Amino acid sequence: MRRPTKRLASIALTRPRRGAFTLIELMIVIVVIGILMALVLPAVVGSFRTARIAQVLTEIRGMEGAIAQFKSVYGIEPPSRIRLYETQAGWLTAATGTTVDQVTGLTLSNEGERTRSISFINRIWPNYDFSIVHDFNNDSATSGYVTLYGAECLVFFLGGVPVGPVGGPYALTGFSKNPANPFAPSSGSESREGPFFDFKSSQLRKSNNATPGGPLVYFDPLPSQTVPYVYASSYDGRGYQKADLYVNHNPPPSTPTAYVAPVVPRVNSNLYDVYHVGVLPSAPPQKNKGFQIISPGFDFAYGSGGAFDPTVTGHGLIERRDYDNITNFHSGTLN
Repeated sequence: MRRPTKRLASIALTRPRRGAFTLIELMIVIVVIGILMALVLPAVVGSFRTARIAQVLTEIRGMEGAIAQFKSVYGIEPPSRIRLYETQAGWLTAATGTTVDQVTGLTLSNEGERTRSISFINRIWPNYDFSIVHDFNNDSATSGYVTLYGAECLVFFLGGVPVGPVGGPYALTGFSKNPANPFAPSSGSESREGPFFDFKSSQLRKSNNATPGGPLVYFDPLPSQTVPYVYASSYDGRGYQKADLYVNHNPPPSTPTAYVAPVVPRVNSNLYDVYHVGVLPSAPPQKNKGFQIISPGFDFAYGSGGAFDPTVTGHGLIERRDYDNITNFHSGTLN
């Protein structure tokens, strides 16, 4: 039997309809979403942070392998401070006076720096010809010297002779196998030694410790990093030297091709120390017969260094700037 159309329409109009969400229901939904985000977001952020730390650690492990390869070729690990004189007179003429280290405020004997640098060159390249003129800082002049500190030595000895325009992008070409002139620029046909590490051009920048075109430093892959890796050698267990550690705590530079020098020299002898196993002064250094490679971490600052003992509460670190540093002697950040 067929129902009348008017009857069906009347039934349809009397059925209850589902209205829009009420304000209370919307608020409940928003609160639930907020709670879920609060639970999930830290885990997501933490996973990104962990992945970044792992990326830096992988790079540090690669540099450790490169240092081992350098030592297998040249017999010693790279020094973390050296003066490169641009003329024969600089290498062979006794130097007078002293120089105040730009960061630590330590007073260095010019003659002492000259003789120790000659010693390193003779050990690495025993047939080096000191009469050859080199423009190490690429300032179109050959006079004086360039001092490479740890951050710069890391790139110079593992990467070799740099090429590229001022401001980058830069590339590293290793060293010539000509025993008398290892710093000869690459000609494209001669035999070369190195580079020992694959430095990414996007992470290479010019050091502030030179005129334009001078030594390069290497930044870790953390986003917007403003301070380079630090490298410090124990010189086969003879001891770390604070004057090797050239770093700064300044804000990011206005140009991405360099980093900013300290406003004034740091003269407190406790600043910029390498890390030790426990409280100073008697505690031995971490990697006391090797070397330390240190990333400044997410805060772009190194802190004071010094005590680091993973067996005690707070690890014995002096200041918070040390907490997120990433090194070759501890897994993850320092705290």
